[in-house]
Formats: sequence, structure tokens, C-alpha cells
Amino acid sequence: MTALPEPPGQLLTIAEYAALGEDDRYRWELQEGNLVMSPSPTPRHMIASGELRDQIKQQLPPHLRVIQDVDIDLQLAPPDQPGVSRRPDLIVVDQRALDRVDADAGIPHYWIVDLEPPVTLLACHLAGEFGYQDAGAVTGELITDEPAELKISLDQLS
Repeated sequence: MTALPEPPGQLLTIAEYAALGEDDRYRWELQEGNLVMSPSPTPRHMIASGELRDQIKQQLPPHLRVIQDVDIDLQLAPPDQPGVSRRPDLIVVDQRALDRVDADAGIPHYWIVDLEPPVTLLACHLAGEFGYQDAGAVTGELITDEPAELKISLDQLS
């Protein structure tokens, strides 16, 4: 990994963040240009993430791919401005987008899973000028048609 830009605390664009390269010691994200460190996932979290990936992968049509632990530009700022990049546990991306830009195509939908009993899932989607919106937390089972027709057993994630 290359050294962080000087001076410390300088706001980063997505391009500057990407230029930092891979870092196998820390889990970084970019929040409005600020480099922030995320805590390492717990073993329970990683087991749940793997179970969720397995459930999703079995149900996806061939043109969609599920990818674990990759940086994603949320495209909330112009390329020359301080940006926002997240590192979600999983993303589902169209193969054409993956081929086009190596998964750096924004996030139209994302889920937040809370493993505290009862396991809940909050499905969020990009709603234009309103930012991200959700329909409320789900327990037990999630049935959705976005990004594909999926039926997810949340109880299997605990």
C-alpha cells in the first residue's frame, strides 16, 4: 500500500482513494472524503455473510454475480470532489457492469443485516434526489425481486 496523502486529514477523491492500493492490514472506507477504518468482522458475522452469499448465489440468474468484500464508489460526488466508497460484505452486480468497470458502478440496492436475535434485514434502495430509502426491517424471511427474485431465510444466518 502506498503512503497516505499529506497532510493527514486531507479529503480524498475516489481516484485518490483507489490509488492507495490494497491493504491487507486494515479495512478502510471513504466517508465524504475522509479515510475511516472499519472494525474487522467477527467470526459470527463472516459465517452469516457466507451463508447469505450461498443463498443468494443459488438463486441468481446467470447475468448477475455476487461478490464479497470489495470497494464500491457510491457515485454521490463528482470524480474530482471528496467521495464516498464503501466496502460491503456482499454486492450483487450485473456481469456487464463487472466487465465494464470492475464492479465500481454504484449501489442501487443494499442490505443491512443485524445478527442480534431476531436476525433482521433492512433492504435499502437509491431513490434519486431522496438518497437511500427502505421499507423497514424484515425478520424470518425476505422475498424480493430486486436485484433478482430471491427468497432468503434470515434464521439460517444466525
